[in-house]
Amino acid sequence: MTKKIVVCLVCLSVLLSFFGCTQPEDIRGQVSGNTVTTAPEETTAEPTVPQPEFSIGSSAGNTYKNEFIGIRCTLDETWVFKTDEEMQAINQTSAEMVGDEYKDMIANAAVVQDMMATNSNQLDTVNVVLEKLNGVAVLLSEEQYMNAAKDPAVNALSSMGLKIVSAEVITLQFAGQEHVALTIEADVGGIPMYECMVVVKCSGYMACVTACTWQENTCLDILSQFEPC
Repeated sequence: MTKKIVVCLVCLSVLLSFFGCTQPEDIRGQVSGNTVTTAPEETTAEPTVPQPEFSIGSSAGNTYKNEFIGIRCTLDETWVFKTDEEMQAINQTSAEMVGDEYKDMIANAAVVQDMMATNSNQLDTVNVVLEKLNGVAVLLSEEQYMNAAKDPAVNALSSMGLKIVSAEVITLQFAGQEHVALTIEADVGGIPMYECMVVVKCSGYMACVTACTWQENTCLDILSQFEPC
C-alpha cells in the first residue's frame, strides 16, 4: 500500500503541475480587450528594462536555486533531490546533450521540469515546472492563468479516481512576494491528499511550484522554505 501511495504521489504532483502549466484551449476570453493600447504620438519612450535571460535552476546538496525566477530553497536532510541525469530523463533529453545544445533545447521547450524533491517519509514531494508562454498567453496575469488552469487540473485528478473535497484559487506570500496559488484537497480511498501549486510569472515564462503531501496538510510549510535570491 505504501509503495502504491508513493508512486501515486509523484504522478499526481507532476500531473497537476503539467496541467497547471498547459495553455487552455481558448484563453482569449481571459484577456481584457483593452489589454493592448496605442500610445499617444507625442510621448517620450520609457527606457527599456532589460529582461532576465532564461536559465534553468540547479541543485547542490539540498539547496535548489533558479536565478531566472529569483527563488531558492534549502530543505533539510530528510529530502532527496532528483539528480541531473534523472531530471534530463524526465525532460526526455539525452544525458550526452550538454553545453549550448542542451541550453537551446531547454529554452525552446514548451514545458521543463526544473526541480523535484521527495521526503524520506515517502509522503511529501515538491517540484518546479517552467512553461514557456506563447501567443496571447503572454498577456495573462497569474490570476487569469490559474483560473484557466483550475478546472483542467481538477478534472484530471478526478479522472484518476480522486474525490475532490475542495479546490480554491488563493493568494499567498511566496519567496517574499504575493503570488497566486491553487490549493486542492482530495480523498483517495479514505486517504487525504493535499496539494498547493503557486505560480510565478517571469519574462515570458510561468513557473509552477507545487507541494504535495499525504499526511497533515503541510504544503504551506514546504513552500515557506522558498526565499528570494
